[in-house]
Amino acid sequence: KQLHDAHFLAMCNDIVSNSPQSSGVFVVGDIANSGRDYEWKHANELIASVARLPKFYFSLGNHDLYGSESYFTLAQNFMTYAQTDSVYYERVIDGYYHLFLGSESKSNGLDADLSQNQLSWFDNRMQELTASQPSKPVFVYLHQSLYDTIAGSFEGQGWDGIIQNEQFR
Repeated sequence: KQLHDAHFLAMCNDIVSNSPQSSGVFVVGDIANSGRDYEWKHANELIASVARLPKFYFSLGNHDLYGSESYFTLAQNFMTYAQTDSVYYERVIDGYYHLFLGSESKSNGLDADLSQNQLSWFDNRMQELTASQPSKPVFVYLHQSLYDTIAGSFEGQGWDGIIQNEQFR
């Protein structure tokens, strides 16, 4: 824990030193090793201990759901500290849209399980945003990867990705 805390604080101080005008710090999951409230609280305390850090934005990772508590309890911990009312949400930051996605069950402990509601919301938002602002990127955050895109996501490697992979593509 002490080594992880030291590395995290060093990263935070590097951000303040090297990128003081950053619009945010975007963490794509695994903030809390098992998703328990005390882990989130500790991460929040570390963040608050570094002056002039930009705002942190989180998406839900598989480790954030590893606790023995129910999915609802662990997701509620995430939503409390991410300051949102859903595991998927949108923020506008400096005029750019950011869409944060997250698993809606513990699934198999690794893969993201995206509901039909989340997939429809994502599809609709992407259509609306790219039609209204075709020259502006939309930033999308999801802890898990699409199959066959990065190391760990290839067949047989075990970090598969998204249960609804084909529909999400």
